This record gives sequence, structure tokens and C-alpha cells, in this order.
Amino acid sequence: LNTGSPEEAFGPDVERCLDREASGLSSSDADAVQNGDDFTGLSPEGTRIVTDAMNTCIPADTLSQVFADEFFNSLGSEPNPAFTSCLDTELEGQVGDVIMQSAEAASGGADDIPQPVLDLLDACDDIIIGDLFIDQFEEQGLPPATAKCIADGLSGKLTMSDLIELGQDGDVPPGLQTDIENLATSCASAG
Repeated sequence: LNTGSPEEAFGPDVERCLDREASGLSSSDADAVQNGDDFTGLSPEGTRIVTDAMNTCIPADTLSQVFADEFFNSLGSEPNPAFTSCLDTELEGQVGDVIMQSAEAASGGADDIPQPVLDLLDACDDIIIGDLFIDQFEEQGLPPATAKCIADGLSGKLTMSDLIELGQDGDVPPGLQTDIENLATSCASAG
């Protein structure tokens, strides 16, 4: 997530809370937090303190909004309020854990979406996955009713993690391709 400084991303009240809750950091851990944004220089104790501080101070709804805005912007669409609300629920009490695990994954140099973020997407995917399918099928020229019928037929067969993996690999597995083709045929004839 590209949130900038805590004050820029979450406001001065959160910044003050983080400072207060993380006041027990050693000087080397405090330097690591102040001089970097990936948390890689923290000791295990410093990691625990910073994670707990973020869990206490950063409201889930604030991070979920930042996350949803970034996610939907990458899709070129407007955030879905129900999806954002689901993220609020999933992030409650674990904002710091998700941020720290994501930072750790990002510092490893991988361009992949960190597992904690995939877990969040998967927990809330039933809210948006059908709409993503519909948009994709309509972009391929299918009528809205046919696109919705196919999306309904695929409901529960794929997670957001699966879709992201498909997007990165570019190859649709043969079984899924067959399901889509069979649904397209039956939906077109029913429509």
C-alpha cells in the first residue's frame, strides 16, 4: 500500500497515538521506524511494539478505505462500499499485522501481492467477484444478461487470489475455459 507517512495517510491523531503506543521502542528500533518505511530494521521486540501500536491506533475503516481506493483504482473503477465495509470487518484488530506482513513480503523484493492482502481479498471476494466477471464478459462484447448468467454460473468457483494469479499468468486453465464456454453457450441460448 502506498500510504505515505502515518500523518499523511491517517491524520495527526493517529500519528500521536502511534508515537505514544510505540514510545517503548529502543533507540535503534525508533531510528529504523523514522528512517524507513519497510520496517526491516526492527528487532523482534520492536516489530511487536510497532505491530501492536498500529493495531491499537490505526482504525480499520481508514486502512480499508485506502486499500479499497488503491485496489479499485488499479481496476479503473469506483470503490464498492460493501467491499470496503467487508474489509473494515476483516481488518478489525489486525491492521498492524497486515501492514507488517505486507511490508515484510514487499521487502523480499517480490512483485506479487502479499499473502495478507490476498487473504483480505479472498475474505471479501463474494461481494465483487461477480461484478468483475460481468465487466470482463461485457468488455468482450457479450450482452449484459449473458455476462451476468455466466458470472452467476462461475460463482464460488474462483477466489480473488485465483483471478489475480490468472491475470499474472495470462493462461486460463482448461477446466475453467470449458466451464466458461459451456456457460456461454447455455446462457446465450437461454437469453
